[in-house]
Amino acid sequence: PSTPPVNFLTVSGRLAASSVVVSWSPPLLTHQNGIITKYKIIYTLTGMDNATNNTVVLLGNITRYTIYNVKPSSNYTIQVAAATSVGFGPYHKPVLHSTDPPVSPNITQSPLSITATAGMDITLECRATGDPIPSVQWLNNGESVAPVYDVISRPGYGRLFIKYSNTGDSGTFQCRFINVKSSVLSEIANVNFNDGNTTGFCLGEISNDMRWPKTYNGYTITGPCPQFSKGNATRSCKLDINGNPIWAAIDTTNCESSIHSTISALSQQLDKEGENASEIVLNTLTSITANRKLFGGDIVAAVSTLTKLNQVTNDISPSKLD
Repeated sequence: PSTPPVNFLTVSGRLAASSVVVSWSPPLLTHQNGIITKYKIIYTLTGMDNATNNTVVLLGNITRYTIYNVKPSSNYTIQVAAATSVGFGPYHKPVLHSTDPPVSPNITQSPLSITATAGMDITLECRATGDPIPSVQWLNNGESVAPVYDVISRPGYGRLFIKYSNTGDSGTFQCRFINVKSSVLSEIANVNFNDGNTTGFCLGEISNDMRWPKTYNGYTITGPCPQFSKGNATRSCKLDINGNPIWAAIDTTNCESSIHSTISALSQQLDKEGENASEIVLNTLTSITANRKLFGGDIVAAVSTLTKLNQVTNDISPSKLD
């Protein structure tokens, strides 16, 4: 086309702080020079150094489009060009569009309190409006929920599913909705699971981001390792000195994170190269384990590597081995 599209307009979308509706008409027929096959929209945030052009290409005879996820209280320049099979013609002169200020989240549905029998599955839901549409975070007893819960989070909506419930799932649940304007908490849902058969059992609980079901004393159970690790953890139910069932410590020596193979490789490097590899092994081990959550299997491998380091060299100071 030898001229740009005409009747180019921008108006605020339904979410006036975070969306813009653009519309236009094709170039004048005498200037199209062929069949219009697509359009290209370019929108740019003004007032910023090195601002990036955002591009949308629309195939076919589309002459209206909503741009989402723009910044509230901001100015954008927006252009549109038409194309034939030969290529794009000139852009319409930039149109300035100002987005509205953001709107705080408004809770429209809070999760509901419920009392149920242990073993039942329940679902909690929450909803909110706002502009931009807020994201959602689930809280359990005031803290982020453990990864043992199945959570679906979409803009303005959250769902939490409690499966294989036990008394350890009892507590408070609520949603926190967040956008650039503010953060708002839903009403608290009080969730209680009752169990009429607890004599001789260690009660079910959520611990170390793992779900432990009700277990009779003298038994050991096995469960999947926490999120971001592989393997299985074990835990025993035993009797204390007063004859009451009590959980033993969780055994995670078979739980391995993504760095376990790297730690094991360092040990193998010492086997091959001996003292010549001591410094690089120690520095690498320090680097990959710093500020990371380690699981039992990782710690076992790291201790083994450090023990081997201590055997092959006398030149590394005790402080480093610590």
